[in-house]
Amino acid sequence: MMLHPPLLIKCSFHYFQVAEAQLKKETGDIQLPTIQARLLQCIYLSSRSRIHQCWSIFTETVGLIFSKGLQRQDRCSANDDMIEVECQKRAFWFAYTMDKHLSIQLGRPSLIKDEDTDQDLPRIVEDDDLSSTGLMTVGDGVQCSMKATVFSIK
Repeated sequence: MMLHPPLLIKCSFHYFQVAEAQLKKETGDIQLPTIQARLLQCIYLSSRSRIHQCWSIFTETVGLIFSKGLQRQDRCSANDDMIEVECQKRAFWFAYTMDKHLSIQLGRPSLIKDEDTDQDLPRIVEDDDLSSTGLMTVGDGVQCSMKATVFSIK
């Protein structure tokens, strides 16, 4: 079933509102869902050609990413939840890619500098193959949606 453009706009605006509600109810330490919600808002705003509002939210989000330390690989221990670890990597690398796109569109320098980053790339693993205790990565010949993401980052 193909969604018609007005329905797509309605769905994406709904997700923008859900992200906004999530951000309003959070207090205390920065959590990964906060960063993810802000990145979702950036996607929505960018798709609606509200690029300057997107940039404003994105600059705040990059500050949250750096304060949480998502750009660094040393933050994880062997006891960490692997789903959380992979989601943190994915959020960081999405922000890294979005930073490059927004910087080019607006003619501004990138906020995320390569020399400040040593985070590993996300693993090439399907969401269904993530578990709290481990990951089941796919072989080279197998199709996986994360392959496109990793190749885009590279």
